[in-house]
Amino acid sequence: VTLDSVLAFGEGDDVTIGAPFVEGAAVAVEVVEQGKAKTVIAFKKRRRQNSRRKRGHRQLLTTVRISEILTGGAKPSKKAAAKKEEAAGEAAEKKPAKKAAPKKAEAAAEQAE
Repeated sequence: VTLDSVLAFGEGDDVTIGAPFVEGAAVAVEVVEQGKAKTVIAFKKRRRQNSRRKRGHRQLLTTVRISEILTGGAKPSKKAAAKKEEAAGEAAEKKPAKKAAPKKAEAAAEQAE
């Protein structure tokens, strides 16, 4: 995935700041994980009125890994794209097939023997 809205980039004294974005800069990223944050409780109480409201919220989160910082309108290298394809292939191979649990009657018969 490529993000084009870069606010600033650089290292040390050589820093470029955009107004509002840096022209021609982009960042190539890989999505590592998607999930939800811990529950945030919004509790409201009006004193002496027996009025209470409790509501929870879980914010959606996406964890990304920056693979390249691109400047001058450059395109992401094929190396970054290849890593993404390899990761997708590994994820498909890692899932083992689940075995069905033995039935209770068969398990009881085996224990009796």
